[in-house]
Amino acid sequence: MSIKTFDNLAQRVVNGWIATMPDFVPVSSIPVSETAQRQFSAFLRGVAQTVQNHPEYLGLPIQPDDAYEFGELQNRRPELIDTMKRMKRKVDDFVTLLLKMGVAGVVEGQTLRVPKADVNLNATLRARLAHFGLTAEAGKTETDITCDAFPEMFPAWVWLAADAVRTAPSAGPAHVPPVRFSRCLYSESYPYTKDILFRLADDCPGLPALVDFLEKEGYTLVCNRDNQINVDWVKSYGKADEPLKGWWGERTHGGLAFEYDWIRKNPLLFGLRIPEFKTLLQHFDAMPEQVKAFVVQHTKHCDTCGYCTQTDKTGKRPRAFMTVEYNGQHALCTMFPGFGYTWQNLDETVAADIQAFLTFTDEVLTQR
Repeated sequence: MSIKTFDNLAQRVVNGWIATMPDFVPVSSIPVSETAQRQFSAFLRGVAQTVQNHPEYLGLPIQPDDAYEFGELQNRRPELIDTMKRMKRKVDDFVTLLLKMGVAGVVEGQTLRVPKADVNLNATLRARLAHFGLTAEAGKTETDITCDAFPEMFPAWVWLAADAVRTAPSAGPAHVPPVRFSRCLYSESYPYTKDILFRLADDCPGLPALVDFLEKEGYTLVCNRDNQINVDWVKSYGKADEPLKGWWGERTHGGLAFEYDWIRKNPLLFGLRIPEFKTLLQHFDAMPEQVKAFVVQHTKHCDTCGYCTQTDKTGKRPRAFMTVEYNGQHALCTMFPGFGYTWQNLDETVAADIQAFLTFTDEVLTQR
């Protein structure tokens, strides 16, 4: 994807919402009309675009655009990540307000009636809602919401809010509304996020062939792990109920993770899932030449950083590396290998190397 610049930091933060909104896909199996689905999807996209054009509507401060480079640690510029997170929290809080309105509200004709006992829409909030085309008339016990631009959207709003809460994952960042609601994902099973990330990865020539390999080899597709914008293709080599965690700390799943890392200048990130890395290194001599070269290139070489021995009080614990022979000796670190197997672009060469590595992994771990 092309690297974008923005007039200010708030626009960049909000762009992470806009860029990961899917194209509208009607779902015939839910009790909501296609018109209502389409209108609420258009409404929510319009909300995101309005916030980007007018960050002041949500009280987002205006300051110069900035972002992190690939591989740059957040603690090098803590003031930047703090500011970005505060801005995103304000956006998430507003989406959460819309979610609560949908959960509590009752549709009557072209009106959403929201009980004050559940959601108290005070004058400040009613004025804020007006920026996004919503008219809020306060009564004694409820607030009536109407929308001239999208008068038939309310059944979709109410249904999706309830279903998003019902299906929301328990894991993930705190205070973030369900992705299903914030991106209008009416279907539980349609792979919206795969469509979104493929659209953004239009300059990754190796991706289609690699995904074709993963699908043919029976890797399971998982979308929006931990309530975030990501796609995983996974194959488990551990217990059947082993939870799927972040790819960088993988222990039992093989495959590929594809994420949208909104704090980066280029937010696309690919991570290789590497299960039982120490076991794989014990079979290094059996690796094809292509895989050996790939492993030596991407695995951290022991630099005596001390991470693996930091809790050792005896001074006798050996460092966690294995020595392999490939055009010389290499002391390969066995700790968190996933950090070295990350890319922001997949060309044909890297994609072929990943495919060869996963093929070898499957051969070793299924023949034990």
